[in-house]
Amino acid sequence: AVSEISLGLGKMRTQGNPQGLACISGRPRSSMIELWRQFFQAHGSPNLYQMPSHADSLKLASMLTFGQSVPPVFALERAGYVLSFGANMLGGWGAPGRMQSVFGHWQEDQPGIAPPKIVQIDSRLSLTATKADEWVAVKPGAQSALALGIAHVMIKNELYDTNFMANRVFGFEDWTDNYGNTRQGFKNLVLENYTPQKVAESTGVAVAQIEEIATQFAARENAVAVWGEDSGETPNNIYSDLCFLALNLLKGNMRTVGMVSLEPQVPLAPLPQVQYDEWAQQGLQQPRLDLTQSKQVPLPGNNLYAFLDTLNRGEAPYSIEMLMIHEANPVYSLPETALVQDALKKVDRIVTFTSYMDETAVQADLILPNHMSLERYDDIIGLPGAPYAYYAVSSPILQPRLNTMHTGDFMLTVAGKMGGTVKGSLPWKNYESYLKSRVEGLVSAGTGAVADKPGVKPWSL
Repeated sequence: AVSEISLGLGKMRTQGNPQGLACISGRPRSSMIELWRQFFQAHGSPNLYQMPSHADSLKLASMLTFGQSVPPVFALERAGYVLSFGANMLGGWGAPGRMQSVFGHWQEDQPGIAPPKIVQIDSRLSLTATKADEWVAVKPGAQSALALGIAHVMIKNELYDTNFMANRVFGFEDWTDNYGNTRQGFKNLVLENYTPQKVAESTGVAVAQIEEIATQFAARENAVAVWGEDSGETPNNIYSDLCFLALNLLKGNMRTVGMVSLEPQVPLAPLPQVQYDEWAQQGLQQPRLDLTQSKQVPLPGNNLYAFLDTLNRGEAPYSIEMLMIHEANPVYSLPETALVQDALKKVDRIVTFTSYMDETAVQADLILPNHMSLERYDDIIGLPGAPYAYYAVSSPILQPRLNTMHTGDFMLTVAGKMGGTVKGSLPWKNYESYLKSRVEGLVSAGTGAVADKPGVKPWSL
C-alpha cells in the first residue's frame, strides 16, 4: 500500500496534476490535521477539507463580528446567569467532560456567592432543561427570533451596556457609508422589527416572559448567553450565531476580562517551513475546487459541500485522481447522501483511513486500517467553548491486535518514499516523534500547569 500510494502521488506530480489529490479529514482538533496541511502543501494540492461542524459557522460569525476566524468561548465557571438557547450542556454540548465539571462547580457551596441561575430555552425537554432552574418552551427554529426580542427589550429600556456599545461597537447606531448612503444600524433594526408582541407570536413565548428574561439577563452579574446543538457536528445558521453574539455584546461580555472571548491558541511548536519544488508551486496556483463556482464562499477554507457539488456537476477545471478520507464517514454523516455518493463516483481512486468498515469504507478502492484509539498515540488541541488553552496527549495502552498502522506513520512513510522536498518538509521518523516536536512548544512557553492531580481548576490559574 505504501508503494502504491507513493508511486501514484509521484506520478500525479510528474504529470503536472499535483492538485488532483484531495482529502476529507474528520479530526479537526488533532495534530493530524496539521500534518495533513504540511503534506498537502509540500505535495502541491490546495484541496484539503474537513468534515463540517458548528465551529465553521462560529468562525464565520467571529470573522464578521471581530475580524478573526476564531470561535467564541465562554467563562461558564464564573457565570452568575446562563441563558442557553438550545445548548444541551449536559447532553454533549461543547466539551462534555468540562460541562460535567462546570455543573459540579455550580453546585458547590461558595460563601457569599449565589449559584448561577440556568435558563434553558428549548423546543423540547432536554436533559439540560430538566436540570435548569427554568425551562422556556419555544417553537422549533424560533430561538434566534426570541434572542432579538430580548435584545429589543434591553435596547428600548436602556438595559444594555451603553458605554461599551457606544465606544467599542460599530454599526449599532445608523451610519453613513463611503458613498453617502444611510445604513440602518442594529439598534433601529431590532426596535422596528422585533417587538415583544411580534416575537411572542412567532416563538410561542409570552410577552411578559420575554420581558422578564431580558430584565434578568441585563441585571444579573456575569450573565452569558450560549447556544448550539448537542454534538456540534453541524454548522449553525450564521444569522442565528450573530443574533446570540449580539446579546453578549449588549451585555458587554466582550470586554478584556469578560464572559465571552475568542478561543486561546495552544502554544505548540510550529512545523518546519514547507519546501516547495516546481510541481508544488504549480499545483498550489490552481484554485481549490470549492472556490470554482463562487467568488464569495460562505465558509472560507472548509466548504466541503461546494467541493462535492463541483465534482458532481463535472465542472472542475482539473480531475481529482485520488481522494483520501481520514477518520470520517461522509457517505453516512453528510446530508444529501445521494449527492455524496455521486460525487465519489467521479473520483478515480478513493483511499480511506479508518478503524471500522463504515459506509464510506465500503465504497473505497483502498482501505488502510488505522490503529484503534487505545493502540495509538493521539492528542486533543483545545476544548470547544472553553476560555483556556488545553492540550492532552494519550499513549497506546494496547499492542495492535491486527495488521493496522497509524495514519500519521503511514503518511510519513509515504513522504519518505517520495523523497525530495516532500520528505524534507516532513522530517519526522514517526508520528510519536512528530508529537514530541510539537509539545516542545509547551515547554518553551513556560506557562500553564500539568493536570497530573485530580481537582485541577484551569480557569483559576
